[in-house]
Amino acid sequence: MERHFIGASDVPQILGMSKYGGPVQVWARLTGRAVEEPLTPDQERGLALEPYVAEMASKELGVPLVQGTRLLHPDYEFLGATPDRYFHSDDGAGNVPATTWVHLVELKTHRERLMAAYAGGPPDAYTVQVNWQAHIARRCGWRVAPVHYLAALFGVAEFKVYEVHYKSDVMEETEAYLIRWWKEHVEGDKMPEPTAQDAGVVASLFPSETEGVLVASGTVEDLVSELFSVDGQLRELEERKAELTARIQAIMGEASVLKASAGTVTWTSANRVHKRVDFARLQEDGLYAKYVTEETKSIRYFRLKPEVNE
Repeated sequence: MERHFIGASDVPQILGMSKYGGPVQVWARLTGRAVEEPLTPDQERGLALEPYVAEMASKELGVPLVQGTRLLHPDYEFLGATPDRYFHSDDGAGNVPATTWVHLVELKTHRERLMAAYAGGPPDAYTVQVNWQAHIARRCGWRVAPVHYLAALFGVAEFKVYEVHYKSDVMEETEAYLIRWWKEHVEGDKMPEPTAQDAGVVASLFPSETEGVLVASGTVEDLVSELFSVDGQLRELEERKAELTARIQAIMGEASVLKASAGTVTWTSANRVHKRVDFARLQEDGLYAKYVTEETKSIRYFRLKPEVNE
């Protein structure tokens, strides 16, 4: 579903805290330059498992959960959130009047290996996401509780509920920043500064080139200089890595495991079946031309060419 507002999952991206995208990705969607991407298999899995995770969270918290709904800031309709679930605190006597606290419950499904990312509690990006939901709910007149919850299913068996504390002062600052961000970048139609997570979307925004030549100066000159420097360092590191790998392999010989204080190195075998299509025989049989299709795609190559001093 298209969203022409900044939602809870957009906030970490705009703030440069998300590994799933950056501010340019959000900006491109909000300005109509890009549509929301189709759901990934992991996202489809998450939607399918959401009722199950909600049921587990309800049992863990000992309360029935209410389905969340879209909320929009009463003064700035470009700020919104859609909590997954919520519940009311009772008054100790089992009554749930409208004046009681509202606790939000965010539902997550992850691969089991991502459990390590929760070692110190939910990742910052998810904490901000829940905080933003609570903030918008408060703006909409809800009596938002100081504590909310994130329920996470890892794989198929590991489940845990985490507390997320609402930081109203931080969210007040975040709201002010997002209002400025919207006015400058969405209303002003100005691309925000990209992050590493924006690399793909930036390339998609400029699929073709002109014959013009830009001449770097000032900050741009510094960026290009740093890029060449980083590229050189990476090449040196890759060479060093290859050398160290070869030296350690020579030491290990036929051993499969090498233990060291920094960690464990393994060198094991695996049988893989490689299949390939014999195009020559297909051409001889006249089948290749019958079924092959051609499609021309324009691809822009980004290359670094150091200046050569003669």
